[in-house]
Amino acid sequence: MGDEVMRILASTTAGTGHFMPMVPILSASRDAGHDVLVACPDSFAATVEDEGFTPAPFDDAPQEEWGAVMSGLPGLPADEANRIVVAEVFGRIDTTAALPRLASTMARWRPDLVLRDPSEFASWLLVAHMSLPSVRVSISLLSLDRTFADAAADALQSLPAAEGLPVDAAALTCGDVLAAAPATFDPPLETWTSRCTGTRSRCCRHRGGRMRFPAATSRSST
Repeated sequence: MGDEVMRILASTTAGTGHFMPMVPILSASRDAGHDVLVACPDSFAATVEDEGFTPAPFDDAPQEEWGAVMSGLPGLPADEANRIVVAEVFGRIDTTAALPRLASTMARWRPDLVLRDPSEFASWLLVAHMSLPSVRVSISLLSLDRTFADAAADALQSLPAAEGLPVDAAALTCGDVLAAAPATFDPPLETWTSRCTGTRSRCCRHRGGRMRFPAATSRSST
């Protein structure tokens, strides 16, 4: 890449636990001279600005839709409740709300790289349709990314924006990922990239913006 300046677009949901894992990477990218923009819900734009980045807001999920899902959770087993939230809120409601303005941002700004919160699925759909380079930034363990993908896949597949895309847990977790957790905390990357036909999947472990790449590589030939 040399001295070439890149446009890096990060896309996050409205939560510090989702955005803060991106901050060291975005700070290091900005300090290296690259242009950084952060797509986020309107309600989270002030937090992005407080961290020193320029927000590119998209619509928040309608409160009445969000509330209808949450009202049905009391009394459910924790695993079932979590799965419903991921599928209905992150997968369907948030994604539907984010898509129009996020699509406009990507078309207008034309990023060289998209950094994705693994639970912000509108960026995954748009990256796939627009054939943009992207990297997933894990917010915890890689196994949690897979749990999110398993729960969200069916809801995403039902959206009109997913037409023509192979939406399943394997597709949602294929590709390169940046993670801060030690490799010993996760199963080998190959355990969930074995179905990524012809797709290179690499994991880079980082600390405070310093990268060690790659920590693992998987390429399926089947």
